[in-house]
Amino acid sequence: MSQNHPDVLKKQNMREKFYKIDLHIHTPASNCYKGDKNDDEYLKIIKRAKKERLKIIAITDHNSIEGYRKILEIEDRLEREKSAFSRIRDSNQSKEEIRKIENKLSLLKDILILPGIEFEVSNCVHFLTIFDNRTSIKEIEKFLGDGGYDEEQFGVEEPTKMSNWDILHLFDELTKFNCIVICAHVDSNKGVYNVIPPSTLRAQCLSSKQLNGIEYKNEVTKDKIANIIRTSKQYQRKIPLAFVKFSDSHNVSEVGRNITYVKLGMIDFESVKNAFGNPTEKISTEYPEIQKILDKLISEEIAFGVEDLSTENKEYFKKLICGLNNSEGGYCLVGLTKNRNKIGLPVPTRNEKEMKNKIKGYFRDIYNCLKEIEGDARLTWNFYPLQNRKMIISVHVRRGDDLVNIKNQGNIYLIKKKKIRVASARELQKMIEAKSVSVIETRIEKKITEMEGGISSIRNFLKAIPIIRKCEDNCVSLRRIIDGPDVMRDIKISKTEIFKINSSKNVYINGFSKGNIVFFEYKFEPRLDYAYLRYSPPIFKARTGVRSVKKELIYLVPGGGVFYSQKKYPIFTNGSSFAIAFSSKEPGKYSNKFISCFLKSSFWLWYCMNKFGTLDIISPDIFQKAIIPRIHIKDRKNMKKIEFVDDNLDKILELEKGFLSIIPKSKKNGEIYRKKTEAHNKKVDRLAYEIDKFIYSLLSLSNPEIKVIESFLSENRIYLPFRSNN
Repeated sequence: MSQNHPDVLKKQNMREKFYKIDLHIHTPASNCYKGDKNDDEYLKIIKRAKKERLKIIAITDHNSIEGYRKILEIEDRLEREKSAFSRIRDSNQSKEEIRKIENKLSLLKDILILPGIEFEVSNCVHFLTIFDNRTSIKEIEKFLGDGGYDEEQFGVEEPTKMSNWDILHLFDELTKFNCIVICAHVDSNKGVYNVIPPSTLRAQCLSSKQLNGIEYKNEVTKDKIANIIRTSKQYQRKIPLAFVKFSDSHNVSEVGRNITYVKLGMIDFESVKNAFGNPTEKISTEYPEIQKILDKLISEEIAFGVEDLSTENKEYFKKLICGLNNSEGGYCLVGLTKNRNKIGLPVPTRNEKEMKNKIKGYFRDIYNCLKEIEGDARLTWNFYPLQNRKMIISVHVRRGDDLVNIKNQGNIYLIKKKKIRVASARELQKMIEAKSVSVIETRIEKKITEMEGGISSIRNFLKAIPIIRKCEDNCVSLRRIIDGPDVMRDIKISKTEIFKINSSKNVYINGFSKGNIVFFEYKFEPRLDYAYLRYSPPIFKARTGVRSVKKELIYLVPGGGVFYSQKKYPIFTNGSSFAIAFSSKEPGKYSNKFISCFLKSSFWLWYCMNKFGTLDIISPDIFQKAIIPRIHIKDRKNMKKIEFVDDNLDKILELEKGFLSIIPKSKKNGEIYRKKTEAHNKKVDRLAYEIDKFIYSLLSLSNPEIKVIESFLSENRIYLPFRSNN
């Protein structure tokens, strides 16, 4: 196969990321295969793998390499047919045949297909032996022959002839090969855990350095095995075992039913094997981000498992709600056992309606439990999909202001040392006293804050009125000097691209140094807590079919965010918002850069808050009232200062571009990331404050008036760029 020979294998150097793999796939070469037995069936298997977005698969027929050999033969035949048709010129029929052949070949080239065997040893247990794709078929055939299997036994799930090798002998033989060795379906009737009783042999098997992984189905069994390896000296290992899930598919529809995520920088056998050498960081049986969240909830937070929402467990669930509300709050994870095994709740996926109804049913059960609680218990919930049509529901219970209990029960439940128990009379008295004092303190502090805020607002408003009037006399309507605004809404993007954008924006919400679309979700404030990327639009890469065009524009987004751009980018917001774009009608007087800088200036933010009570000026009734300083072309001094503003913005844009190109490399190191961010902010702050000072002077604002503006912004926690240098 083209991707299975080193001279033509295309290795992609890339940043490491997680890929889906399935290393346990049967073909018609296994007698127990349930589909058709023709050549097309092999291509259907590969096509299904591609549909499931698998990047690497292994063909693992029972005691046989014939399925993998057949795929090699099919590829070779297709290449020969393509070559034959290519010699026929000026024939539409031959061109059509070539197109069909290339479509089939592309299936084989898009996925790395590894040779493997599901090998049964004399102990009657199965192992997946996944070979380097550079290993020849003849070598693997000899391996099978030495192990006691000939053509009569190829593909037979329960061979009539027993293997020449037991478990340890198999491991010895596999040291001759570059391969990955995995205990197949460990918790089945052909798996090591179920077949081999606790003994020295089982310990030697699971502790062997030749064993790379364990394929499992049941989370409880997996945790038992992991606990044995962790706590027993006999089972101790230098390299952790990878716990993996694969489909063990016996027909096309089962391919990719269960998969594993592997973190790779290159799509090749060696990278996969190296990942098995570091499974803690590089191998996950759930989508890595979801597993990270669940693992954090389970290990770091106050979390309790509720196996399901059966009648018995509902009572336990209600006690937990009361206990968490009456204590410090925490989580109930429905679909997690009390021993914290992720068994999940079943979610049928035959059709979307059935799936939604099932999920609604779970949430209805949770709501009905909440109705049985006497008092104001506050819950929020979310769900996390697992493999194999399962999910876990996370129910967050907040610490309550008041005690709650289950209706018609007198017990008050508490959480102490991560256990649920009934409160004593003394504990109840202390809790009631503490809550009463807390409520009184909160009310008093709230009243004081409201009074202070009201007095401050009145003082500021009295000082603001003359400044607003003075500035409005020196300004003109923004609408008079701009073209537009044009409302920009989402372009169409595939689900794959949306997933890619969402994955990247979680890491760099402010965008990248290069891209072809503007992405933001709902609101984007005019100033961030950190100074960087206040002027450049947040751009991302995506396949859209819509190109950016060279056109100077100002983007205004919900929340008051304003961005200057030299290109007109399409926008995408996940359907949650929109943007407006406009440009200057008088670039000789009001440059687009100057307008952008004014709409991000300290004066403008202060004016919006005091005039409109908001920074979100995108609504038509506010935007049409926007103003900008009156500029006289004959005033050369001011025109030169406007050029100075433009130059400063150019410097800021260059700094932002450089910052966003180097910061992804330092993101993993928190200290380096912090230092680079601080250094960048200081450079931008100096330039941004010079722009602020010019706008103050353009509006003829005195130092006391500037102090009123900047004090107000500080009190309202709106970022002031110059303050980072003081």
